[in-house]
Amino acid sequence: KNISSKLVDMESFWQHSLRAALAGGGLAESGSLRRHRERVFLSALMHDVGKLVLYHQLPEVSVRVLHAVKAGCPQDEAEHELLGFTHAEVGALLLERWNLPTSLTMPVRFHHRYDEATDFAKEAALVHIGSRVSHLMEQERSADKAPYLDVAPDAWMQSGCSPDELEEVIIDVDMHWLQVIENVAPGSIMIY
Repeated sequence: KNISSKLVDMESFWQHSLRAALAGGGLAESGSLRRHRERVFLSALMHDVGKLVLYHQLPEVSVRVLHAVKAGCPQDEAEHELLGFTHAEVGALLLERWNLPTSLTMPVRFHHRYDEATDFAKEAALVHIGSRVSHLMEQERSADKAPYLDVAPDAWMQSGCSPDELEEVIIDVDMHWLQVIENVAPGSIMIY
């Protein structure tokens, strides 16, 4: 509540989070973290919760961050420059305050800096890739511009997954995200 729609469209926020969770969890299922698919899913679902805290508590600075992002600066860099910390750090602190385990908080904290994670590094890379896949799926498709997945090769290597798995994961996300929304928020599917 009380977060300006000028800062975030909550429906789009949760769609992004859910797609990231399904993509990250799907990649975990196909890779070496099969047993921890749910952990990756939950971390990816909550990976941007720190943005909501910033939007609620620091709306004026958040507007400046979003302007920097529109100008081409990565969000975590703009946040660090303007605030001295990032939404990922805020989100991880919130999850720690809720007494969630490190296996969930560390991937949230390091989803932009997966290469710096000392614990749960594979999970952090999967959350990062899941978020990037979600952004890819949100891009408008046109005949003259193919969508581009912005994931560095080292993220794939750290995650233990391969870009070859991507097409199947995207199909799975497309097929299941509406079902998950209906389970989480019954009746909301009618708007789609």
